Amino acid sequence: MGRPRILCIDNDSDICELYTVVFPEFEVVSASCRADGLHLARDGGFSLILLESTLPDGSGEDTCETIRDFDKDTPILFITASQTFSELLALYIGAQGTVRKDSKLFIEDLISKATSLVRSPLSES
Repeated sequence: MGRPRILCIDNDSDICELYTVVFPEFEVVSASCRADGLHLARDGGFSLILLESTLPDGSGEDTCETIRDFDKDTPILFITASQTFSELLALYIGAQGTVRKDSKLFIEDLISKATSLVRSPLSES
C-alpha cells in the first residue's frame, strides 16, 4: 500500500520540502492553498495534517474547521510564525496543537509533537 502520508497545507513549498527530510518514513503530499488542501484532505488516507495558519485563499482556522466537518480523526498540527495564532485557538477549533516556525527548537518541537500524534512509523524510528 506504500508509505503512510502527511498532508502539508502551506504556500511555502520549502517548508513542505523540509518535511520530506524530517519525516523520511512518510510520503509528504503538498497543497499550496486552502482549496487544494481541502480537496486532498477529503480524499483521506493521511496520518497527519500540517497546516499553516495563513493561506493565500483563506485562513488555516477555516480550513481546520472545514476538515473537522468531514474528518474528526486525522491529527492536525498548525505550523505557524503568526504572533496572533495561539495554541488555545488551535485546540478550540479542533487541531491537536501548534508548532512555531520561528522557534529555535522548531524541528525538535515538530518531531516531538508529530511523534506523540502518530504512533507508527514515527515512534518506531
